Amino acid sequence: MITRALLILLFGVMAHALGAEEMTGIDVVEEVIVNQRDFPDSINGCGPASILNMLTFGKPELQAAGGKVMGQNDATRMRFIVDRYFQNRKSVVYPGRQRWGVHGVPSADLAVGVNELLEESGVAALKASYLNRKTGEENSKFQQRVYGWMERSIQNGVPPILSLRSYVVRQRENSDQPGWETPGQHFITLTGISKDAGDRTEGFSAMVIDSAGGKQTRIHLFVEPNGQPFRAMMGVIEENHWLDGQPFLLVIAPDIRGMKPADLKWSERFLIVADFLIGDF
Repeated sequence: MITRALLILLFGVMAHALGAEEMTGIDVVEEVIVNQRDFPDSINGCGPASILNMLTFGKPELQAAGGKVMGQNDATRMRFIVDRYFQNRKSVVYPGRQRWGVHGVPSADLAVGVNELLEESGVAALKASYLNRKTGEENSKFQQRVYGWMERSIQNGVPPILSLRSYVVRQRENSDQPGWETPGQHFITLTGISKDAGDRTEGFSAMVIDSAGGKQTRIHLFVEPNGQPFRAMMGVIEENHWLDGQPFLLVIAPDIRGMKPADLKWSERFLIVADFLIGDF
């Protein structure tokens, strides 16, 4: 029987033999990517799927921790993660609630659950942070900091989990002014990043695993060059903590189609940001 670890090794050798793109990256075997659509309990399985993808393609310690996730297939392994670390544990975001809800799991709760899983295997805790701009931080420094965190985690053998969040400007009820809304959030797993690109004015690219369909694709992260301001949330809707200006890096992700609102009108401004990161940075 060919194990996941052996498949990863074999495909990695082939990738290097054929010549890889100039990126800092982790070899990925398409055949063993976890697809969230295999999770029958919820359409919002990107959190547990991204955890499994991080463990599957991470350094040996992460792969060993992934081997302890019980289940005969990806569906039951995702259910194990949800039941053990989210469904039956208290949220750090919503006091009095469980971590898992109808819309999946909040970013901060996902980070706590990941570290509880790793702790059981004796693996050091990962870091987690919102990717918002610091007060007074210049565009180049802001981009370099986010890039550096992602690059360092990948170099350390930890494919970081990135939360993408979408925003749209819409006319609000009982108001003559439009306002920002956040219709969607999605977790992906980073597996590669452009080399020496943190200070490029045009931003940088990253290879990611999109668990919605179980595929690897490319995204691009950047500071909007014309300086057009937007509002974005740090945290959950109930906290109502909105940041002004250009508080997050924008993301172009044409192949991650679930981020675009289905009812988007031609006149509505729509964007995606890099919201939250879990990794070894």
